Amino acid sequence: MARRFITWTIAACLTAILLWFAEGAIRTWKAAALVAHVQASNRISARSAEQQLRQARHLRPDLSQPWRISARLAEFQHPLRAHRYIRQAIRLSPHNWRNWHTLGMIDYQLQRIAAAQHALHMAAVYNNGFAAHFAAANLAFILHDPAMFWREMKTALRIAPAFDVNPALQDLVRLGGSHSRHLLAVLPPHRTRIAAAAIHYLVQTGQLHAAQRIWNRMTCPAYRRKICRQASLILIRGWRDFALAGHPAVAGTAGSKSRHSRADRQAAAALFQSARDWNTIVRRAWMRAGAVHWGRITDGRFRHPWVGIYGWHSYQPAVRILPARIAELGNELEFTFSGEQASQVPLFRQWVIVHAHADYTLAFQSRARQAVSKSGILARIQDAHGKSIARVTARLGTSWTWNYCTIHIPARIFIVKVAVIYRRPHGHSLFRGTALIRRFIMTAAPENKAHALSGITNANHAQ
Repeated sequence: MARRFITWTIAACLTAILLWFAEGAIRTWKAAALVAHVQASNRISARSAEQQLRQARHLRPDLSQPWRISARLAEFQHPLRAHRYIRQAIRLSPHNWRNWHTLGMIDYQLQRIAAAQHALHMAAVYNNGFAAHFAAANLAFILHDPAMFWREMKTALRIAPAFDVNPALQDLVRLGGSHSRHLLAVLPPHRTRIAAAAIHYLVQTGQLHAAQRIWNRMTCPAYRRKICRQASLILIRGWRDFALAGHPAVAGTAGSKSRHSRADRQAAAALFQSARDWNTIVRRAWMRAGAVHWGRITDGRFRHPWVGIYGWHSYQPAVRILPARIAELGNELEFTFSGEQASQVPLFRQWVIVHAHADYTLAFQSRARQAVSKSGILARIQDAHGKSIARVTARLGTSWTWNYCTIHIPARIFIVKVAVIYRRPHGHSLFRGTALIRRFIMTAAPENKAHALSGITNANHAQ
């Protein structure tokens, strides 16, 4: 009898303990569900949210999260009540950095500046992560404390996750200014992603000189080479677009002679910088491409990837590059026309930096599978507005034929576009068949036109 009594007593105690744990688990689950509903719902009213959070606090008064979220909801409307809530959250979980961060924001609302700084410092102590230091930097800016702003921003960027880099950089440039001497000091040179994101953002906002300074000191390990190449091309394109957009001869704006002279110098300097950066990444092997030279086609033998800017860019995805049969002659481009294409089809193009008032000779070889009297394939030299400066029509016989023309660069033009297009000849049907092109060459025009072809051939060996 005594043994049975003991057995039943132990079973009752275990049942009571299990019921107690079950009740606690249910209360925890209900409280978590209420908090999650408040956080996830954007349409819930403030009154309803406060009721649900009050219920969550009643179910689990020992959890700090309902108290903290209640404080954040009441932060602007009832800051004193919010302060009581967050103090309770800190008593329950003193090592939670989010509690200290919320306390700092509420202390700032109450104009308790010293307390706000202390709370954010404690948040950074317990978290030592990006968010805490970034919040401290923003508060320092509001408090007109530049030393603290730059110190906290530097720490935040050093440990910033990739998805937080762009917002941080935007705030850094917006609040701190891109021309500040602290900009380079706070950007960690070993974080290639951060440097690349900074270059991208600064180029987008037109702050090319700041982007150039960051690029000059950017480190690029082998496994980050793709990121370095993309950031470099963004910067190079930024300098080129600056020259195109800001140059009066390109933009078509009127002005005084001194203004034009200054704009000419700025455009030439921007193009020189873009070409130097291009040649630098080629030399560092961040990109496979030919070097940029004034008045010269880059990669005239079609051996490198088509990356645009000062390399080739294709308008048509159907362009085929045929491997070279003879290495010295380079690869060949093949275009197949069905006879149902549009009357005018752009094929490929490249930007070339040139000297104003200079004369150049453009040449390339072409042929077709079957001879065509009027091909309609043109190589046009255009300014930035698309105005034609010179052009040459490709002859499509069954054997390779040279096509060349002399180009005179007008005044105040420093960059031209070499574009190859198809345009249906007047009075002829659409071209149907396959055309091939190779060996694009551009060089200073010889004075004696009789020696043009020999000069081109010599330039081909040089390029």
